[in-house]
Amino acid sequence: MPSLKALSLKLGHVLVSYGGVGLFSMSFLDSSFAPLPGINDLGLIVLASQHPARAPFYALMSTVGSLLGCYVIYGIARGAGKLAESRSSSTKRTSAPSQKGNSALLTNGTSAPLTNETSVPATKGNSVPPTTGTRVRRWLERNDFVTMLVMSLLPPPAPLKVSVITAGALRMNALHFGAALLLGRSLRFAADAWLGVRYGAQGEAYLKKNVGWISLLVILVIIGLTLLSRWWKGHQPAAPEDSA
Repeated sequence: MPSLKALSLKLGHVLVSYGGVGLFSMSFLDSSFAPLPGINDLGLIVLASQHPARAPFYALMSTVGSLLGCYVIYGIARGAGKLAESRSSSTKRTSAPSQKGNSALLTNGTSAPLTNETSVPATKGNSVPPTTGTRVRRWLERNDFVTMLVMSLLPPPAPLKVSVITAGALRMNALHFGAALLLGRSLRFAADAWLGVRYGAQGEAYLKKNVGWISLLVILVIIGLTLLSRWWKGHQPAAPEDSA
């Protein structure tokens, strides 16, 4: 029985013969339901080397296909996360003891209504520590754009699909999600198209040979720009509050 990798290669060879539509389909499938790791990049390089004048169109079709495929997975994960959270909330509400009609037994044998003050002792300064999920969500809210931008730029085996599912489950801002993916995938596929035009059939070998340091350089540049942006924002004067 042929392996999954062999099937992916055969599917890639079939789709790449359809030009831009094939690149769109490959990128959509790779970003959604059918893993085609790296095949869409190689297909883009090959087509751009064969038809340099169409390279921008090929890069655009690859970008749009990947973006739509990621949005499909993002939407499914977002809906599943919202459903799981609503079920968890309803379970907590039904399992919580009802205080209506409860009473506290006094020393003389009589009873008195149980209030919040008698049932839960107040502790000054106590606070509920955030859960792991809460901390992850807060971190993602602060770094959502940068995280998705880095993951969308990196070549395989970077787990883009895992990042997309996580972003959906944690309900990352849909606009930030799309903007980061659009920028990252545009830059990545534009680089693939340039490699095909510049190096021709050798573009694939060049990508495989230099993918490691290129990925590291991309990460360092993005992190540096992010730190610079936060430093700049931190040194901006606070906006004056409007008087009532």
